[in-house]
Amino acid sequence: MKQQAFTDFEYANRKKSSRRDNLLMKLDRLVPWTSWISIIEGLDQRSTRGRKPVPIETLLRMYFLQKWFSMSDEGIEDMIYDSYSMRTFMKINYFEEQVPGATTLRRFRHLMEKSGLGDSFDRDLDVMLKEQDLILRPGTVINPVLAKRPKGNQ
Repeated sequence: MKQQAFTDFEYANRKKSSRRDNLLMKLDRLVPWTSWISIIEGLDQRSTRGRKPVPIETLLRMYFLQKWFSMSDEGIEDMIYDSYSMRTFMKINYFEEQVPGATTLRRFRHLMEKSGLGDSFDRDLDVMLKEQDLILRPGTVINPVLAKRPKGNQ
């Protein structure tokens, strides 16, 4: 069992779950993680040298969050750090690991796109949702940005 942080205890005592919490809990139960991970393991060509590789399940979960919330590689990395519900969905415990970086996700996303598994998994998920009379409409998380005002605009 993974060690719980104080934030885990604090979050467990809240009075209401957010829509994002509920969505991610439902999707977590619905997605056949084990079988999809075993399919990806056959394609995984990561080196055994260097840093310890990020688990495929972690990358797959991050990949789907990125798709479901229509975010960039860097954006989803930041959002997972900011969102407790996303971190929980990712099954990341900061005592033991960190959120994979945008470059790591980018490599994984390219693997999913090149192999066609991303589209295949999307179709499978659509079928599973349809069986339960559900549909998943990807959404967005809008991040305001401070930027330099162009010269001449007052």
